[in-house]
Amino acid sequence: HPRLAAHKARAVGAGRTHRLTQTSFIAAQSALSVVLVVAGALLVRSLENVLAIPIGVEADRLVFANVYFEPGEAPPDSMIARTMSALEARLAGDARVESMARTRTAPMRGYSYFSHFPDGDSTRNFGRNAAAGSGVSKEYFVTTGMKFVRGAGFTSDSAAEVVINTRMARVYWPDVDPIGRCLNLHKVSAPCSRVVGVVEPTRRMDVIEEEFGQFYTPIAGPGSEGSFGTTLILRTRPAARASVAGSVRTLIKEAYPLGYPTVRAMTQNLDVQYRSWRTGARLFSAFGLLALIVAIIGVYSAVSYSVGRRHREFGVRMALGARVRDVLNQVVAEGLGAVAIGVAIGVGLSLVGGPLMASMLFGVEPRDLSALMFAGCSMLLVAGGASLLPALRATRVDPATALRSD
Repeated sequence: HPRLAAHKARAVGAGRTHRLTQTSFIAAQSALSVVLVVAGALLVRSLENVLAIPIGVEADRLVFANVYFEPGEAPPDSMIARTMSALEARLAGDARVESMARTRTAPMRGYSYFSHFPDGDSTRNFGRNAAAGSGVSKEYFVTTGMKFVRGAGFTSDSAAEVVINTRMARVYWPDVDPIGRCLNLHKVSAPCSRVVGVVEPTRRMDVIEEEFGQFYTPIAGPGSEGSFGTTLILRTRPAARASVAGSVRTLIKEAYPLGYPTVRAMTQNLDVQYRSWRTGARLFSAFGLLALIVAIIGVYSAVSYSVGRRHREFGVRMALGARVRDVLNQVVAEGLGAVAIGVAIGVGLSLVGGPLMASMLFGVEPRDLSALMFAGCSMLLVAGGASLLPALRATRVDPATALRSD
């Protein structure tokens, strides 16, 4: 009958339009999920790379102590240095403290440049490769956990000695053994300070900064300044940082009632630098996880709706001898087909837009293959799981009921 034929044609057309809309919806969801999962994976990899950077000291054991004053109320630097030495003596018997040292600036809390001349040569210009100096006590290297590559530390706090890092050794004495070489401090005619040790480099300000040259002089040795030694560094025993910090803060306040004690664990300083990396990784990981959950719900809903509309079709197939496995494969494959289109689109968008994230990444390429594969496989895996339950429901259709409904 013409009307019946027209009705069937409209039904077929509506079904095709519905399937196209459904496929487009699932593909769009899947593409967005892939993009967010790729971004999360890249930022997590970046965070792992940043956390793995060796900073040159054992940060989890260190506590820094200093005191600051209002303008005009500060005593001379030399008096502050003596007080820090006195505090060091009072803490010497504390079982929670393994060792102590003094310096002008704590690791990764600043650095200073002053004139210095290798082997008395004033003609060499190192430019941006010039090393920075720091005055430290002889216990500094043991306290911070710095590793010696060559030689050893100072014999005293007043010796004409200097310890350099490997970066400075490569730049200043590239072809010779630096041990025993001469460094003239402040002026070329100054007495020679002999290199007695070479240590592994430490970060000076930022975790991800490039490697810099650094040298260390005794706090009371030639070329040092009066303010050297005003920061106390304590190496604490495990789990004792908080209690040690509280004790030191009290002692500083007793010694300087008008001062403001500053006592911080080095991990607190590092956490500030790691925070942006952690925030980015957590934020995009959460977005990616949420997108996967939404995609699971979307795929499940779409496939369930499709199975419900094709109730009779599956019953007829089962009546004609279709196996359970055949029905399962058909339903799951249809769900995965739409998702696969979305995965391909999402991977393409990630490849095109990846370079926009380059400034947010560290040690990983914005078009990292493993991140793309992880995102794509994750999406296909969850889509397969979301399609499986509706597919199982399709296999439970009673053929007789489906035929009687015709």
